[in-house]
Amino acid sequence: RSLLDRVAAMENRPGAGYRLSGRMGNFYRQTAFNGIGQALLGQGKFEAAAESFRHAEEMGGGARSAYHLAQTLCLMGRDEEALKICESALALGPDSGDALFLRGLLLERQKQYAEAVASYRKALATPSVQPAHPCRSRVRRTIP
Repeated sequence: RSLLDRVAAMENRPGAGYRLSGRMGNFYRQTAFNGIGQALLGQGKFEAAAESFRHAEEMGGGARSAYHLAQTLCLMGRDEEALKICESALALGPDSGDALFLRGLLLERQKQYAEAVASYRKALATPSVQPAHPCRSRVRRTIP
């Protein structure tokens, strides 16, 4: 069964005492699918993680779900698809430092260096990027 079927079965079981419905139900489903995706990603189960993140994104999971899906696709070597999803994540949350760093990496892999540098520079200037961000030191060493 798919992840969506499993979540639906859990919420409809007798004695559950609640049903996830409406906007709040979708919020909890998005959160569940993002959490499941993170766990699967940590186990190296990329296909299943991508499926979970895709479900979260389809439920209106926003920029974060789209970023996680793009990151997973990147790890799977599906760079073109990952870049499209990353662009949609940035359309939803243009100041996402993580998505900007990922976009830079994907553009760099495609040898689109000028665009990659622009994306990295924008990421470095984003207030959401903490000084200890793992990509920050790599980019600082590479880009003057």
